Amino acid sequence: MIPPILSGWLRTRPLRGLLAALAVALGVAALLGVEITVTGLDDQAGTAQAARAGESGVDVRTVSGPGLGAADLAKVRAIPGVAQVSPLLEKSVVARVRAGAVQGLDVAVVGLDGGSAALRPLHLDSGRLPRDGSLTEVVLDEGVASALRSTGAARTVRPGESVRLVTQDGDTAFTVVGIAASNQGGPAFSGASVFVSHAAATGPFALGLRTPLAALRLAPGARAATVAAAVETALGGSALAVDPRAGAAAPLDQIRPLLLLVVALACLICAGVSANTTALAVSERRREIGLLLAAGASPRQVLRLLLAEAALLGLAGAVLGVGAGVVLGRFAVTHLGARDLPVPPLSLDAWQPALSAVAGLAAALLGALLPSMTAARALPLVALRSTAEPAAQRPARGLALAGLVLAAGGAVAATTSAIAAVVVGCIALLAGVALCLPLVSAPLVRAVGAALGPFAHTAPVAAAALARRRRRTALTLAGLLVSVATATALSALSAGAVSAGDRWVSQMFVGDIVVHSPATQPSSIAQLVAATTGVREVTPVRFLSAVAGDNPLGVAAIDPVAHQASGALDVVDGDRQAALTALSVSPSVLIPEQLSSEFGWHRGSRITLAAGGSTLPVTVAGVVAHSFPAGDGREALLLGDGMARRLYGDATVSGFDDLEVVSTGGAGALAAVSRVAAQYGMKAVPVATIRDDARQALGDTLSLLGVLSWMAVAIAMLAVVNTLLVNARQGTRDLALLRAAGLSRRRARRLVLTEAGLLATIGTALGVAAGCGLALPLLRAGSSPGFDPQFVLPLGTAASALGAVVVGSLLAAALPARRASRAAIVSAIRHD
Repeated sequence: MIPPILSGWLRTRPLRGLLAALAVALGVAALLGVEITVTGLDDQAGTAQAARAGESGVDVRTVSGPGLGAADLAKVRAIPGVAQVSPLLEKSVVARVRAGAVQGLDVAVVGLDGGSAALRPLHLDSGRLPRDGSLTEVVLDEGVASALRSTGAARTVRPGESVRLVTQDGDTAFTVVGIAASNQGGPAFSGASVFVSHAAATGPFALGLRTPLAALRLAPGARAATVAAAVETALGGSALAVDPRAGAAAPLDQIRPLLLLVVALACLICAGVSANTTALAVSERRREIGLLLAAGASPRQVLRLLLAEAALLGLAGAVLGVGAGVVLGRFAVTHLGARDLPVPPLSLDAWQPALSAVAGLAAALLGALLPSMTAARALPLVALRSTAEPAAQRPARGLALAGLVLAAGGAVAATTSAIAAVVVGCIALLAGVALCLPLVSAPLVRAVGAALGPFAHTAPVAAAALARRRRRTALTLAGLLVSVATATALSALSAGAVSAGDRWVSQMFVGDIVVHSPATQPSSIAQLVAATTGVREVTPVRFLSAVAGDNPLGVAAIDPVAHQASGALDVVDGDRQAALTALSVSPSVLIPEQLSSEFGWHRGSRITLAAGGSTLPVTVAGVVAHSFPAGDGREALLLGDGMARRLYGDATVSGFDDLEVVSTGGAGALAAVSRVAAQYGMKAVPVATIRDDARQALGDTLSLLGVLSWMAVAIAMLAVVNTLLVNARQGTRDLALLRAAGLSRRRARRLVLTEAGLLATIGTALGVAAGCGLALPLLRAGSSPGFDPQFVLPLGTAASALGAVVVGSLLAAALPARRASRAAIVSAIRHD
């Protein structure tokens, strides 16, 4: 049951109550939206990783020798916790569509066991699986089915057609019974694959058949880490054992601390709005509170009334915020999740909306606590005085001192390298600056008013009015500063990340078009592309694998001369020309910063590469910012094509997986290259498109931060609107006195609007400056090997924030200014 006096208070100023409730609603929506988004994307990433892992609990991959032998598999089967061992049977062969075709594709024949390979089920786009025991049926990876055009196929191979594979009996025809989706099984087996029955793998393809990997199904209760350690011990370092489900990461992993920053600041601003609302309510109800105290009400009863009002408004806002948070979270999951994966169902535990609502309610109560306690301790006679508010408010020096200490601690934390510590430091910095505003807001506002005096004659008077209400002005400025600073800092972070991504892509490729093939193509196809109209030159890239010590790595064989003549590859450790020259004339490699940081390699380090029974000692000639993706989540080590032939042999290195094309530019050259590529099942993509796709992917991930930061600005704007409404109402008497002295209604209205514009402009300017300062430690903490985003001044965000806040403030003040300027002079002077 709501007490009558409390219901009367709520009915008297419904707009102020609505603004307070909306502030809580936005804060709760931000918190719950982030919880739903993070949970949903984590579920999606975990589901995708589990699907790629299949039933495998541990993958055992050989790092030396031809593969896992029967003795190795027997040792693995004997390990406690291993319920089943499923070896991956694989062999590299040549595929064609015609018996007389000269060219062929290098493909990997993979043996199936019960419809799966290495415990990964095979997902078909069309057709069926080979029958058990069949020696003449195959399933093609869809990339292979398309790439077989280079061997003479008129179009993509379909079920019911035939393909020729080299077996121990020679060139043999097989019937295609199905087409499998590409890139299944993750690093276990992917790329140019042809799937056959177990009988065919151990029959016609038995000669040269390898077992590079074995998947283990674990017994109930067995831990993957324990079994993996036992496998590596049993095999004596000749194999690596990893959990295929480990490392599932949602797209928001890198920005979780920033999400925490925005949500924490939104709750802080929400508390500030509640404090602002309660302080204004206390100011307007000072006589009612004085009468209650004079009539015998205890300070505790007054405190309970004020906190009950804040609790009711907070509870209403929390209920509204829960609904808005569900909508926001669902929208974010739908638009930020992987587009090739199904949208996960709404995962919402009962504690999540309850926790969000409690957090919003707690922010409202904490914000209202201090002004409520101040009102409850007021003397009845002082509260019953006719002055609108104390003529002079003493500067809060103790509060400012606490703010300085907090800001100093935040500055120290912001200089660390841990992103979580930097985020906490940024929160402390903003909170410290906000606490210092009551001390500096009055002189700051007066200084700005004096500076604008020659251009706007009402500015000094408006500044003086704001300075007289220093605490209310400081509280409103603090909300604007925190919210605009957050939006500005995150905008600068996004712009820096996008710029770094653009540099990454631009410095990776020799040409302006990349031709990608799902299977290794012969060099003759590269010559056909080179002869295409509009093509100046082509540079092949061959992707291989090797082992350095106990570390399997991706290797990209490149042409060092072509890279030396272009601007590709950003060498960050060593001289670029010398490093690329060494790649041509000596056993040398270039390593990306990612591998340099992971393994401690640097320029001059000695590494021994092993592949297919051969070894090659190499020297690190330099470290590059980025190289090509290796397919295992890391970047590839770069090896000159000449040295690659020494390690792998001419037959393995010949051909290309990617072809970098330097064209004459224009749509005509791209169209010509695309036509030739399509004839052989390949795809031509402009480097500009790759750059735009990377920018869009990064922008999609960071868009949630932008939405949340602008929600924080919206919460702060509610405090601005609330303050402007009360300022205009309480300034009616002052305006009436000025009008009695000859001020026109038009200039009186302009004075109120100037006050609103000053408040909005100063708060936004402080926020933009603080945001630029915060962006520097955030950019530094967010950098990683090979990813070094630089500060980019967010002019667009600054202009948008200034325009939105100033225009919103002027619109909010327009109606109160009109009412105040039209009030009867005698009535306004007589009644304050």
